[in-house]
Amino acid sequence: MPTACPKKQFFTLTPDDEVRLRTLAPLFDIDFFQMDEQTCVLRTSSGEPVLAVELPEALAYRRLLAEICSKAAKWLHFHLEMSCRDSLLGRSDASLSRVAELYARDRETSRTHGAKG
Repeated sequence: MPTACPKKQFFTLTPDDEVRLRTLAPLFDIDFFQMDEQTCVLRTSSGEPVLAVELPEALAYRRLLAEICSKAAKWLHFHLEMSCRDSLLGRSDASLSRVAELYARDRETSRTHGAKG
């Protein structure tokens, strides 16, 4: 039986959401900054190849959310009936700090194994 997919619902990010995302970005090896009034730069600082993109501000925070969610996916449950924004930002700061800690530990383990192999 196929999984029922919810109807697409577009969501907005509040200014508070944007602040939390900017706070989380460095914990997940993402540099995110405003280049000018209309453009943001998102750069991942781990992995190969390094990703660096300039985005209009209207899209930049959604992309930042997607990048953080993809890096946190090993440790967070993303429910089909809930937006990724709610799955991530609905968690407490302590929970998100723990996820970032697990991400960093996994990154270091991968680097260590990569250097040996």
